[in-house]
Amino acid sequence: MADAIDVLVVGGGPVGLALGSALGRAGLAVTVLERSAAPDPRPKASHVHGPVLEGLACAGVTEADLAAGRPMFGARHRHRDRLVAEVDTRVAPGRWPWSLALPQPELEAVLEGHARAAGVTIVRGADVVAVDVDAPSVEAVVGGERARFAGTWVVGCDGASSVVREAIGARLRGVTREGWALADVDLPPTDDPRAEIVTGRGLAMRIPLREGERWVAALPSGAGPEDVPDLVRARDPLAPSPLGVRWSSPFRLHARWASRWRKGRVLLAGDAAHLHAPVGGHGMNTGLTDAADLAWRLVLAVRHGLEDALDGYLRHRRPAARWNVLQAFGAAMALSLPVGALRTPIARLAPRLAPVTVARWTIGADVRVPGTDRASGGTVRAGLRAVDVALEGGGWLLDPTRSAPTLLSRREQPVPAWARWAPLPDEPAVRAVYGDAEALLLRPDGFLVFRGAAIVDLGAARLG
Repeated sequence: MADAIDVLVVGGGPVGLALGSALGRAGLAVTVLERSAAPDPRPKASHVHGPVLEGLACAGVTEADLAAGRPMFGARHRHRDRLVAEVDTRVAPGRWPWSLALPQPELEAVLEGHARAAGVTIVRGADVVAVDVDAPSVEAVVGGERARFAGTWVVGCDGASSVVREAIGARLRGVTREGWALADVDLPPTDDPRAEIVTGRGLAMRIPLREGERWVAALPSGAGPEDVPDLVRARDPLAPSPLGVRWSSPFRLHARWASRWRKGRVLLAGDAAHLHAPVGGHGMNTGLTDAADLAWRLVLAVRHGLEDALDGYLRHRRPAARWNVLQAFGAAMALSLPVGALRTPIARLAPRLAPVTVARWTIGADVRVPGTDRASGGTVRAGLRAVDVALEGGGWLLDPTRSAPTLLSRREQPVPAWARWAPLPDEPAVRAVYGDAEALLLRPDGFLVFRGAAIVDLGAARLG
């Protein structure tokens, strides 16, 4: 008899692998089913936000995994050759206040390595053809044979054409626009790794990669992805001539979200639940945030019978993802407006926005969850991503918090079976960030949900 599966993940892209790895590291029995027989070599997504990577520490991601990437420290908006606005993400708090240029195939390889090391079973070449919502299971064609996989929970991370989404009766709402394309081009390295958005002769975007740049443009009638380099050079007088095009692809500009994310013990995450415009790179990053949020909730449900914890996933991730979808689509549409309609609003709005506010949104550090704040001083409030602090004796403040909800406090106190306790160091660097708090409650995905004196009623509801 086959071993019981706690969580069956449909889809082995970055979201499914991150979820699988986080669950496996927490001791759950996990199987990931992926349609592709081999990893997809196309660099569809190019950047991962630093705060999102910090949240993936629960999936095993470490600083060593990021060595192959290239940080991007913000963006500029130019109107032809005149600077209109710029943002430097290094003003945002956090250990990694940037976006990392790391091609999707390499990110997937990192996540798959962590998942396999955590004991996760990954079945490639598994084309899921049916999902039974009532008795959570799926049927897949593997090697030409139909096979049935049953799990206590099923999570659909199977992308835009999700079979799982269809099975739970969810529909995609929102809009889609055609006529966009990108091209990855070879260029000499630059000392200024910031994205550029250029207007004046149409819209063009230049995004630094680890090697070369990604160029994005709206396509006129009759043009194809291969025309992107010429279109960008025509619209951006400062664009260098590329040495060659490595990869190009058309894409659709989406602002879509699923009408529901759960039915019984079947859930959605990533592109199966929401589809984004590429502005800001929030699509994959929002999906990875889904995975980190959902993982610890599933652990509480499977290991401790706290299925109510999953209500918070729907209550908070759905509106957060929808907000990101609408923001990205709105930004793309605004940048597509005629010059006169675009230039004045941006010129007026940009100086009014606090640099740290823009920086937070740019790198996905603006996500909020419910939190209780009863402390003064410091720079981080409950409800935001926690900021890691290097400790005087070595190591980092958040190191003990990645495997379970964790109470850090000056004095030891009992915690429920689903949580853990660790000491809160009384050090100047910690006080500078967290003020006079004597207790911090942190989730494994890196969010701070309580800051204040010692917690008396430490219940799962505090986790959001």
